[in-house]
Amino acid sequence: MTAHPGDWTQGEPVILRSRCATCSFAWYLDRQACPRCGGRDLVRDPCSGTGTVFASSTVHRRVASTGNRDHPIGIALVDLDEGIRVMGRCPPGTPPGQRVVAEFRLESGGSRSLVLGFQEVLP
Repeated sequence: MTAHPGDWTQGEPVILRSRCATCSFAWYLDRQACPRCGGRDLVRDPCSGTGTVFASSTVHRRVASTGNRDHPIGIALVDLDEGIRVMGRCPPGTPPGQRVVAEFRLESGGSRSLVLGFQEVLP
């Protein structure tokens, strides 16, 4: 596996996809072997962060430590242009099919953490 800095889950503002050098299958979330062929020659590539909303939902009840409980948040599954699906926050009511781009922001609520969010791509 090619060494690469961490992704947004380790505090770096980047989404990484894993790709098998043997069969070219790509996926999100780091693994030790390819889920398709079992190959161990893996590469982690940074993604552009642009994609299309596959599905979204609005969460109206939030845990107190996740910000203002009176404002709903949107959660989206996004198919990135690089061929992987990721989950992140979006504006409430974001429709499936909407083109979006990733953004990273620090959120404090007990501990500071990097949050992956998506905003509408303007034409």
